[in-house]
Amino acid sequence: MGALSWYRAARRVVGLSSQPEYPNLEALLEAEAGQTDNGYFLAARIVPPIASTLGLAVFLPLAIIFSPLFYIGIAGFFALAAGFWFLFDFLDRSISAPKKRIRKLASLIWARYGGISNLVGVEPAISATVGHVLDDAAAIYLRHSDPTSSRKSSSDAYRRAHQALEVAMAKMLELATAPNLRSQELEFESGWALPLLQEMRQVDIALTQLAQYAANDFPVDPLANLREARAELTGVVSAIDELEQRQSH
Repeated sequence: MGALSWYRAARRVVGLSSQPEYPNLEALLEAEAGQTDNGYFLAARIVPPIASTLGLAVFLPLAIIFSPLFYIGIAGFFALAAGFWFLFDFLDRSISAPKKRIRKLASLIWARYGGISNLVGVEPAISATVGHVLDDAAAIYLRHSDPTSSRKSSSDAYRRAHQALEVAMAKMLELATAPNLRSQELEFESGWALPLLQEMRQVDIALTQLAQYAANDFPVDPLANLREARAELTGVVSAIDELEQRQSH
């Protein structure tokens, strides 16, 4: 059982809170909160200098006092430092900027969500209005959050849609980072959240249809096959382009 499940169970035992639960949002928070967002970036800039300095501190005096062969130790530590830099830099670049944003915001929301004030209902961490919207958005995001399967990774349209959903989810989480319920509701009332959620729903429908189509056998008629494939892919690309245009405004 995850930590959020324990919080929900404890809330029922305490019996002081009748707050609604947001299973999809909570699953997203549980998956992303505490995951590294800029940890690899920092490691790439901290660990290599430490390794290089350690090599110099240990082997340089030995090389000067005893034998030049100890310079091999310095070279070894420099090579180790370079290896650390390439490793951590690769791991950092493997996490997209929107994904890092999702993890950072999830950690902020988690810190308030697990607080005693939210647990007993004295000061809920998330406005009910915002919570329901975020739960819907999280459900869509989680349905398409794995871009590594062979079917998905082979589709440029799917990868673009996944990236767009990632950006949208990061933006949606900003609703819950306001410090109090009134601030969250004011941000929601500014008007950008519902159109963004609607576009996420449209992309969700298009991707679901595409997945269903890929799972079925192709028609015997090759001309009909091509026409149906083109129609569905065109719909997916159009939905993604519209989403990206709205995000750029």
